[in-house]
Amino acid sequence: RAIQSLQSIPSPAGHKGALNWFFHAYMKQGNLLRARDAATQLFDLHEDFAGLAQVCEQLLAGGDVEEVLGIYQNAWDRLAAQQSHSALIEGLQKILSAQPSHQGALELLWKVHRNAGNRGEAEEVGELLAHLYVTNGELEKARDLLSELVELAPEKGAVRLGEVGALHADGLQLRLVVERGPQVESGLAVQSLLGDP
Repeated sequence: RAIQSLQSIPSPAGHKGALNWFFHAYMKQGNLLRARDAATQLFDLHEDFAGLAQVCEQLLAGGDVEEVLGIYQNAWDRLAAQQSHSALIEGLQKILSAQPSHQGALELLWKVHRNAGNRGEAEEVGELLAHLYVTNGELEKARDLLSELVELAPEKGAVRLGEVGALHADGLQLRLVVERGPQVESGLAVQSLLGDP
């Protein structure tokens, strides 16, 4: 009945209050598809991401990780422009709680932390992502990311990833730092990590 009453409002999408009512009514009904439509309009027209965040929680509870990641990927640039990094970070951390090695979630979280200026968090996520790239045999991506990490924290001299050994692919050797050692100049770190074998 409440939904029928709201549908009588001319152009309800232009009224944030009406859209909120629609969203909560559909969520109460368990109609996630309609709730998502209302939440999307709230974000597109009124820059309110709270509804989509709730939809993401429901989707994640149902195991639809890729759908959730897609929502955050589509929203991230606008949320970043609004300085709403916390909504992105919290959502992506929930994905990673369910799937700690989800590459897409780590890649987006790396971008978000870099955009937000969260240097320490960016380093942590970047190291995890570089390690994952190596594990998956994506050595070119690992090399590029290691270079960015050295630029991000040149005073550390070397990327501290823990033991991952030496890997070879198509004649390319990628050696990662085995343990936390003494600091060296960033130029030497780049040569050691990214140079020719």
